[in-house]
Amino acid sequence: MLAAAAGGCGLKNKQKLAAHQRWCETRARVIASVGAEHLKVGDLDKAADSAKQALSLAPSCVPARVLLAKVLLEKGRYAAAAEALRGCQSDAPENPEVPYLLGVAHEKRKQYAEALRQYQKACALDPSNDAYVIASAEVLVAQGKAALALELLESRLERIDGGVPMLLLAGELAMMVGQPVKAAGLYRRCLDAERDYKEKVSWVYIMMGDCYLASRRVAEARGAYEVAVRIDPGDAEIWLCLAKAALAGGDPSAAAKAARRALALKGDSLDANLLLACALLAQDRPEEASKLLLRAAQADPRNATVLCMLGRCCQALGKKDQAVSYYLRALRSDPDHPLAKHLLAGIELGGSQGRR
Repeated sequence: MLAAAAGGCGLKNKQKLAAHQRWCETRARVIASVGAEHLKVGDLDKAADSAKQALSLAPSCVPARVLLAKVLLEKGRYAAAAEALRGCQSDAPENPEVPYLLGVAHEKRKQYAEALRQYQKACALDPSNDAYVIASAEVLVAQGKAALALELLESRLERIDGGVPMLLLAGELAMMVGQPVKAAGLYRRCLDAERDYKEKVSWVYIMMGDCYLASRRVAEARGAYEVAVRIDPGDAEIWLCLAKAALAGGDPSAAAKAARRALALKGDSLDANLLLACALLAQDRPEEASKLLLRAAQADPRNATVLCMLGRCCQALGKKDQAVSYYLRALRSDPDHPLAKHLLAGIELGGSQGRR
């Protein structure tokens, strides 16, 4: 009887202990969820307190350990974040967030090979999550493997439409590896993927314009910049882009107009002054261009590009000696300046041919 009673008492104690552990685990999860809300609004200290409180109740609570790791990552304590996640992969082998956060911790410590391994593990657990694929691509870029990163994203984009973050990264990588036409197509897909971008977000059109300009598709570049400037007419940089495209397309009048709009918005813009001077020169108005450049030279007397442009104005006015003087000054300022070398070589070649 006593043995049976003792056995029954032991069973009850085990049941009580198991019930208490379940209660602690449930309570810990609730506290961790409250901490996650603190983290969302940027209150790291309260989030950390919630994580520690939850772990004091249930040391193996995965949501609490994940929360603590996120707080530590936000605070830049990457090794501590990895330590907080230790054992989580065995306790929650199906949770893709655990290897993803481990990947972040390793990436921040420049341990790229291990970061990539963890990101790939997260991808395998949740193939539908674009963030894990993007993270893998970014690590490949950090390893100097931009082409491989682009290949990874393209293989993904062949199967799905892709969200804007993935399309933007793929476009950036396409430009990085010297494929501007492909990049423009990817940015175009951003517009198709996000309706709010169409006629509303100027920077996507700027990037498309840059891609088209790099691939010498000047008319398309100009069209993209024109949309961008309609969206954001107060941005001087977009007017500069439009001026460059107009010059490249042989329309100096439109280039001058765009450059003047940029100057009206940003009067001290050297680029706007240079573009306007180029447009004036292209319209056979070297005296006006020269006056503009002399003011720019006063502000920055050692700027080699300004000196080269002044030399071009002198050449157009038939003042060869002054042109040579400006080119030499440009080379003294920047001995490797390619435009100065080219212009000086051209004027010397012209002189030697004339003597023959």
